[in-house]
Amino acid sequence: LFITNFDTNRTPPNGCCNSYGYSSEVVDDLFQRAALEFEPDAQNALLQEAMGQVAEDSPVIFVVHDLNLRVLSPDVRGFIQPKSWTADFLNVWVRD
Repeated sequence: LFITNFDTNRTPPNGCCNSYGYSSEVVDDLFQRAALEFEPDAQNALLQEAMGQVAEDSPVIFVVHDLNLRVLSPDVRGFIQPKSWTADFLNVWVRD
């Protein structure tokens, strides 16, 4: 679930999965309220609002593709082929 990718408490090294370092009190509050909500429609509304705020803040670029991501240029450095849908570009650079 995307919640783990955008929850402040899940930022390494103290947690798992928020490798972006994104932090928002508004989003954290909405996630907490959604976790305590047991009525599906109300929970979905809270999660939709939270993800809308994430999209507005734009901490990452959402990319949809049907093929596995590949880096073909020998000038690209630091890219590690992901084993999932999430690619980390934090340490990627292009050699001059």
